[in-house]
Amino acid sequence: MESIREQFEICRTIMRMLDGSLSPEDFEAFEKQLQNRPDTRTLYLAVIETCAQLEKSPNMLKWELAEESEEGPLRQELWLSLAKMEQCSPAVKIEEEPAPQPSPTPVPLSKKPPVFRKSSLMPMFASLAAALLLFLYTHWMPMRDTQYGQILETYKAVFADEMDNEGSGKILGRQILRLEQGLIRIRTDRGSLVLLEGPSEFRLENDNQLFLIQGKLTAEVPPSGHGFTVRTPSACIIDYGTKFGVAMDQYAETEAHVLEGTVEMHLGSDVRSSQKNLRLTAFQAASASGQTLTPIPARPEEFIYRLPSAFESCVEALQPILDFRLKEKLPQTFCEITGKAGLQIHLSPNQEVVEGPFLQQGIRSFALRMTPGQSVRVLNVWPIFQNSSGDYTVSCWLRLDSIEPQLIWAHLTAQSTSNGPENTYYRILKISEEGKLEHMAYYPDRQGDSRKVNAISSPEPLQAGQWYWIAVTHAQGSRKCLYLNGRLCAQSERPQDTPLERYLRLSFGQTLKELEPGFSGAIGEIAFFDRAFSEKDIRNLYETALKK
Repeated sequence: MESIREQFEICRTIMRMLDGSLSPEDFEAFEKQLQNRPDTRTLYLAVIETCAQLEKSPNMLKWELAEESEEGPLRQELWLSLAKMEQCSPAVKIEEEPAPQPSPTPVPLSKKPPVFRKSSLMPMFASLAAALLLFLYTHWMPMRDTQYGQILETYKAVFADEMDNEGSGKILGRQILRLEQGLIRIRTDRGSLVLLEGPSEFRLENDNQLFLIQGKLTAEVPPSGHGFTVRTPSACIIDYGTKFGVAMDQYAETEAHVLEGTVEMHLGSDVRSSQKNLRLTAFQAASASGQTLTPIPARPEEFIYRLPSAFESCVEALQPILDFRLKEKLPQTFCEITGKAGLQIHLSPNQEVVEGPFLQQGIRSFALRMTPGQSVRVLNVWPIFQNSSGDYTVSCWLRLDSIEPQLIWAHLTAQSTSNGPENTYYRILKISEEGKLEHMAYYPDRQGDSRKVNAISSPEPLQAGQWYWIAVTHAQGSRKCLYLNGRLCAQSERPQDTPLERYLRLSFGQTLKELEPGFSGAIGEIAFFDRAFSEKDIRNLYETALKK
């Protein structure tokens, strides 16, 4: 910030914006300044939060002052002494105006000089005292030792202040926490559960209200926390028994996305008064910025609702190129969590979600339940799977409804040939009539048995109603391997002597012509890697799912 004068002008602009007197042209110019200057954004957030606190608790300064300890920088006696001195100060001497001299010629009287009286100085003293008090309070006044909540769990959490890195069990009062990376899960004293994703900055304002300065969070509110409120510099989100996500960016734009239940979103940071508000229900969302409150498409899949399990953490540590996962118990939260751009995921309507393959303490997993005719199709994957050799590992959790021929997944692929255009075919995983697990290449344009190439199958049939973890590895110069629950159960007769294909499209449960019907069962935690794992890697990955 160049000068004190410039800071004053910015503060005046913010005040005009809050009272609604800022013109649209001035607002547009100020919004551009917020986008281009970090120092302006910092001052904006500080002023908004200070105004909201003063409006909410006008007696806060007086109350805090009364509780100040003797060692504090301010004491009540100081202000009492200042007031007494002002009352006992001598009156300002006012000289009498000399009487005008008589003159035969009328002369216009000049204006009287300003007369300063003791009473005229009191508003000035009051303003200076209030400004001094506010300055000293915001810079040196200690916070009360009050508990509003507690950190329950952390996941790879790193705080800006090393003293905050004590992790689980930390008591939260009114202090500001800056989470640089990772996840933390907190519980307010009224029972609301909040998951914050780094980088974010926040503080609890009371036992049922949180101020989000920047970042992302999701909140799950029980009946005891009805009315839980998330404030930001540009909006207030009030709960009415729900699960929702809030995102606050560096430009003071707030988004609220509702997963379950209902919330009310107010424009502005003042909970008590707002000229604009919206009621949002499940799979609705809105954005608040400046003087605008606008409905937007809901994107609940972009939020994190729980800490990952040990198995999910292990998968993430291995850096998959694609990782499809249900984030919550609703099909709309099925997504690819590594954030690859350009992917299009299409789910058949009326799909169900069931409990997943493992349950750890406080952590639930979910899976998509499919019936023949239902599928998940993923488009635009070909740029992701291109690498020098085409080596890959693919894995998923699987549970069959019944033992009968059915197609679990089919990956459309393309392979270059020396004599002509690319050959397109499918790599498929299916269940045979005997209930055995089979993996093969399938060429739909060929005739008879030549359609199925390089097939491998499990030696024993699978059982209905039981969860299995399946993995397939394939690499140039190595045999294709099929794993069941961490153990090698089948491999190809000879190594792969040419580079592998590149994938064009992925589908799960989709029926192919002249093949078995679609999948009937549950599938979840589908991951693709751009390398072939060893048998030891596969075993270690599976064993993490068994840990409690």
